[in-house]
Formats: sequence, C-alpha cells, structure tokens
Amino acid sequence: MAPDPVQAFPISSPSESRRPIPSIPQSPSSERSLNLHLETLETPFLVYKKHFETIDLRKLLPAKIEKVLWTAISPNTELIALLNKSTVFIVSQTSCKLTIVYSKTRKHKGEVPVVLSNTYVFIGAENRIEVFTAVGDHAGKLVCCDDVGATVRKLLLSQGGDMLLALVTKPRTQELRIYSLVDSDFSCRLIPSRIITWDGRYRIHCGLTISTDGNRIAIYTNECELGRSEIRFVRKMDDQWETVGVPLEVQTLPENPEERGSDNGITGAALY
Repeated sequence: MAPDPVQAFPISSPSESRRPIPSIPQSPSSERSLNLHLETLETPFLVYKKHFETIDLRKLLPAKIEKVLWTAISPNTELIALLNKSTVFIVSQTSCKLTIVYSKTRKHKGEVPVVLSNTYVFIGAENRIEVFTAVGDHAGKLVCCDDVGATVRKLLLSQGGDMLLALVTKPRTQELRIYSLVDSDFSCRLIPSRIITWDGRYRIHCGLTISTDGNRIAIYTNECELGRSEIRFVRKMDDQWETVGVPLEVQTLPENPEERGSDNGITGAALY
C-alpha cells in the first residue's frame, strides 16, 4: 500500500500567534497520526499521537541538539529521519526508539540527501552513497557504499521502496544512477543496475521524480537559460532504462533577467 501523503507546514516566527497543531492526513485504518509542531524558529520538534497518548520527541534527542529538519519517511511510514547538520536521527513510530545512524566526518556542501526504505537509510555523503541499517539490533551500522566520485545532488526512493535513484554531478557530466533494491541484502556493495550520462556543462539538473508505476523518470533543472528550464525523460522498456527523445524545454521565467526576481524556474514535478 502506498504511503499516506505528507504535508509541509511553514515555520512561524516567535512574534506570530501560535497555531493549532496541523495533522498529516492518514488512511481511515490507521490507528496513529503524525503531527508536525513547530513551536519556534529555533526549536522545531515532532509530536506523535498514538491513540490518546502524545509523545514529545525532543526528549529523545541529545541535549545539545537545538534544531532538526524533517527529511525523510519510510514507505510504510514506520521510520522518520531527522537531520541536524552532520547527524541523521532515525525515529521509530512504534517503539519511539531513537537511532543515530550517521555522523559526518567529511565536509559536504549544501543539503545532505537522505532517503529511507523500510529497513535501510541511504545517505549522500562526500563522493559516495552510504547504506546503513535502520532497524534491528545493528541499527546504525554502515553496511556498504557506492563510491560515485562526485557530488550526490539528490536521492529518491520509488513509491514501493524497491528502487533507489541518485542524481550525481561531475565536472563535465551528470549521471542518473539506478539501483534495484529487490532481494538485496547489501552484503558486498551498492551496485547500480544502470547509469545514464549526459553533458552537464550548460545546465545543472537538480531534481527528479518517478512515476507511480516505477517505469518513468523525469529529471529537471531549476537553473534557467533565457528563462527556460529543461526536463529529461527516462523510461523502462523491455527491462532496460533508456533516455526518451530529446530534452523538453519549458519557458518558466521571463527572458529578461531583470524581470525574473528571485524565482527559480521548476521547483518540483510529478509523474503519474
């Protein structure tokens, strides 16, 4: 069953009046709901509601942690990843157990990509993708990695959790790395089943999305040239992933740079 939809709520400033805690929609059969409560700009925190019990997750975090970002949720909605600069925390809804799965020792510029399957957490570190266990007695253990040798710009998990996508930026090229997670125990290393490469000197593709059936991928830019963004399409045909046609150019901003303001072209996309 597909995970329930997730909504993002803006952080209010301390001067604003407090709003009711917004709820994330759940399926009718769900016995628990996940609420995101942002009390102040400096101290966001998560609140679980299970039946009539409310659990404040601030008590699970180390005392020195002042700010965390909600960054990922597993396909079965059981695990949630919280990011604090260089550390990723995994929280289980059922047990409220907190696991520290990653402490970064190398410099990483920009956002740290993190995705969760039902049993593993995938993290885009410097020049590689790392895989850690997220459940069980060995939760937090590094099990394998893929040394991509470049910046991991984006990670994305398919809706069913059986495929991992990685968008990698190299000095002159960009790569889409596709990993099959079916029946994989990651005992050796993370190996891509397909790598698609294109010229990355003129446009930097920074986002991607996958269709609900898992057979189509769209990769897009938010950086624009003359106000145009680019979308590349990849499709699975006869069990092989191949680029479809030529990239689509979309006029997302005025051609005159002075009329664009601070807009960034394409900021999100979805395939059905």
